[in-house]
This record gives sequence, structure tokens and C-alpha cells, in this order.
Amino acid sequence: MYDYIDNKGVRKQKWTAFTNKKDASKFKLEIESKKLCGEFITPTTRTVQDFLEEWVEVYSKSHWQFSQYSTVKGLLRNHVYPLIGNMNIQDVTPLILKDFIINLAENQSMVVKRVSIYPQPL
Repeated sequence: MYDYIDNKGVRKQKWTAFTNKKDASKFKLEIESKKLCGEFITPTTRTVQDFLEEWVEVYSKSHWQFSQYSTVKGLLRNHVYPLIGNMNIQDVTPLILKDFIINLAENQSMVVKRVSIYPQPL
């Protein structure tokens, strides 16, 4: 168990089960170390889809033209959200992303060209 302050400033507790005391102590030290270093990520139930929808709305207004906005929204809706959209954002790991990319490459009937979401230099 460890304490944290959520995004609204409310103190909460998170319980995590371990099979032995050694693993529990190690986890506790890692959490305390991350808190001291400012690297602790507050637990959340925010999904990948929630995060990406907000990000697209904020980022697109100052960086994309309408056609790029429409393309990215369609790619997210058709390819990302069905596979990982319902996952909690903090549960996404490099391995999950790797599996996601492999799944896209193997199971999509169309070839998805690389779409740059960042402005390209002129």
C-alpha cells in the first residue's frame, strides 16, 4: 500500500498484492524513490482514447490543417481505439505498444503510410 495525492488534491491509498515480503519491500522503496525524485505518476483511470482525444484537440488547433486533422482522427478511430483505446494510460508499456504495432502490420488489409503528426520543416 502507498499514499498519493490525486489530480484533485485528494489524498488516496493504492493497494498492491505481492507473493512475498521481499517484493513488497522492493516495490515500496521504488515508489518512495520516485516520489522523492519527482518521477512518480499518479494512478489514474484515464484511458488511451481519453488522452488521445484531448491531445488531438489541443495539438491540432495550432499545428495541423483540417485534412491532417481528419486523417489522424480517422486513423485513431479505426486502428488505435479498437485495440488499445480502452486501456488505462498508465498500463501501456513498451511491450504493449510493440505488440500493437505488430498487430497493425499483420492484420490490416490496407497499407497505412507513415503519417507525420508533427509539422515538417520547410
